[in-house]
Amino acid sequence: MEAKPRTLKRPDSKVVGLADKHMDISKPSEGATNEVPSVKTKNPLLGDSCASYLNYRIQQEEYSARIYLAMSMWLNNEGYMGAAALWRTYSDEEMKHADIARKYMLSFGIQPATPRLDQPKQTFSGLPEIIKMSFEHEIEVSKQIKEMANHSLADGDHMLYELCLAYLKEQVEEHDKTQTWMDKLEAFGTDKIALRLLDNEMAG
Repeated sequence: MEAKPRTLKRPDSKVVGLADKHMDISKPSEGATNEVPSVKTKNPLLGDSCASYLNYRIQQEEYSARIYLAMSMWLNNEGYMGAAALWRTYSDEEMKHADIARKYMLSFGIQPATPRLDQPKQTFSGLPEIIKMSFEHEIEVSKQIKEMANHSLADGDHMLYELCLAYLKEQVEEHDKTQTWMDKLEAFGTDKIALRLLDNEMAG
């Protein structure tokens, strides 16, 4: 007996096959927009350039969450259950970091943008590559935040600078985590037994 193709049902009750062209994940979602969020009350303490930096921070923190989520899914599928759980935690933490900038913008009457995000890398050569990529990614994030901090000082925006310091404090913790895993790769190697023990350690 020939198996029937799986289908999904949209809210309008239209049945759509999974092979439907609208299900192509490489294309923007239906309803994607470049609409600019509203400004309830223009606060002179938060200028346009500041809002741009904060919206970019939100986008990058959410994208970081997607990167780590993709890593977590791959690790889970490859049997690295301890590492998968840890990278899922990292993903959740990045979403919380995005909320820091959102809360700041809302405090000044500016609606944060909900960003469109790219699809991150989906496959990896192994746990060592994921550790190294995470290490390098956190360096890039710190550079981005330092640039925002430099802008805030040059602009005399001391409140935004305080926010940058809070982000940079979080980054010290992020670097500590990724540096630890990098050091352990260097110290104990990347053979199967070493990686099994490292995965167990990551499970806590």
